[in-house]
Amino acid sequence: MPQVSTSGVAALRRRDPVLWIGLALFAFQAFLALRFYMERTATADSSFFSFLLIDSGLPVEALGRYGSWLAQLIPLALIHLHAPLALVLKSYSLSFVFIDVLVFLFIALRLKDKEAAIALPLVKTVAFHYTFYYGISELNQGLTLMVLLWALLKRFFEPVGHTWLAGLVIIALTVWSSFYHQLLVFPLAFVLAIEAHRRKLWRAKWFWGMSVLLLGWFAVRILFFTRSSYEAQRMPSLDELITYGTTLGDLGSTQHLLRVFPKFKAFLLLVGITAGLAIWRRAFLLLAGTVLFSTGVLLLVLITDRDGASPNIYENYYTLQGFFWAVLFACLSARAKRPRALLPLGMVLCLLLGCLQIWRAHAVLTAHVRYAQRITDTLRARGTNKAVGHTLNFPWAYAWGQWPLAMETVLVSAQRAPGEAATVFTVEDASPFDTVMAQPYAFLGPNWNPVWFTTDHFPKRLLHLPRHAYVRMNTLMPDSVEQRIEAKDILIEPLSPEIDLDHDRFTVAEVRLTNRSSHTLGSFLADGSPMRLAYHLLAEDGTTLLRDGIRTELEIDLPPGGSHVQGLVIERPVKRGTYRLQIDLVTEGKRWWGLNVPMTVHAEW
Repeated sequence: MPQVSTSGVAALRRRDPVLWIGLALFAFQAFLALRFYMERTATADSSFFSFLLIDSGLPVEALGRYGSWLAQLIPLALIHLHAPLALVLKSYSLSFVFIDVLVFLFIALRLKDKEAAIALPLVKTVAFHYTFYYGISELNQGLTLMVLLWALLKRFFEPVGHTWLAGLVIIALTVWSSFYHQLLVFPLAFVLAIEAHRRKLWRAKWFWGMSVLLLGWFAVRILFFTRSSYEAQRMPSLDELITYGTTLGDLGSTQHLLRVFPKFKAFLLLVGITAGLAIWRRAFLLLAGTVLFSTGVLLLVLITDRDGASPNIYENYYTLQGFFWAVLFACLSARAKRPRALLPLGMVLCLLLGCLQIWRAHAVLTAHVRYAQRITDTLRARGTNKAVGHTLNFPWAYAWGQWPLAMETVLVSAQRAPGEAATVFTVEDASPFDTVMAQPYAFLGPNWNPVWFTTDHFPKRLLHLPRHAYVRMNTLMPDSVEQRIEAKDILIEPLSPEIDLDHDRFTVAEVRLTNRSSHTLGSFLADGSPMRLAYHLLAEDGTTLLRDGIRTELEIDLPPGGSHVQGLVIERPVKRGTYRLQIDLVTEGKRWWGLNVPMTVHAEW
């Protein structure tokens, strides 16, 4: 079998299926970006960026990553044109995909680079799961530019391509890309190594000069430009690399990888196809180099993010693996003449599986959005729009982080109208904020700087919080009160008596809780433990399979006669099938209330 061609750029024709496959992929991602725009712009770090855009009316960056400004141009324009909040957030969510489409069309129609046109849709799909809904990830925005840079470098490496103008364009794009994320140095180093091998450029002085210049710039960017204490703390030392490298199996990042990697079926398929193609074409050195490079980067990521805690943080860097293998697949398949169906079939299968894994990942983010909607709906129904909650009552199973909750709740609640905005701040001990909570313009924001913002500076056409003081939504219930409330006083009504479980570990069902007693049902007890919902898991025939199901903390107090639509976390059983739940209220260490409200769940494929 012949080796991989060492020169030339595989040309892409307008009727080539690669063009239409790529456009179909990005059209589907645009649909997801609109369908789940709140999941992408009003949860986690994305909510903080969205909030800052709205509050300041200016571009937002973190840690000197100015590349994120590009996706903010359209939403900023809409903010200044007084567009509704929903339109602003939808445009922000869609802008990330819009940039991908523009780059793809430039690669396919202007540069006519078939390899890069194959790689870009795969790069933006196969290693994405939760990360697709982490829209503001600078690393994943920058990967798009890395594919474009690869396409330009290939032209530059042609005998007639290395002109001063082409070199300046490449340098400018490299500089701009470095202001997305410092780890983009790895994709850059990878494509330089790939092209050096394919074109046998190891002895070309001009190649080494360009490579040193581009990689050297990244070194300058990392060492001398904006570098926060956060980044400095995350960068592992040599001793840490050695220490944690010998205990990889014990790291939280490794455990998360082992738990979720079977979900990345698109990536696993791409690796399998690419490895087979490399062996068939006898490109053993390219295959070995990619395995070593991707493994080394993965190990570095696992050690660096060993304490990431959030799935968003853990999975944010998996996309680098998708880049390496998508580029190798593109290199090996673009000129493949036999079998002709391999390229479109393999590419389509990987993209279809990637779209499926991205679609399935939305469930936990949607549950996060629904939590913000539920809690703010209840607050408004009770005549308030500002509340302080307790850390113990926060739904950690699917919300992952409490620090941006104030921004998440205000953005989600204001979708229908600015005046419906409501906000929730969570903290373990609210007493230090008693004075601030009483101030009419107070807005308790991110936990690491709660008094950063005040509501009198909010653009009222987008967010309007009336001059109310904060109230506590999670209060202590004395044992004497808990004992006086009887089981018949509490009503649990599933919003749907039968549900299909999500493909994640947890599914969040919704039940309406009503307190028919004359006492407030507090959301945590005198001993400091929260009041909780739980369930018994039964087989379809009624056999008890699990007596103590996973617990769900009450989200908010229930006053006499009050009700609240509450999330109920259900852990997916190991085996597929239909199961019955008996939902109950539990006072830990004291009693199950014996409500045993039935619900049917289906754990299918």
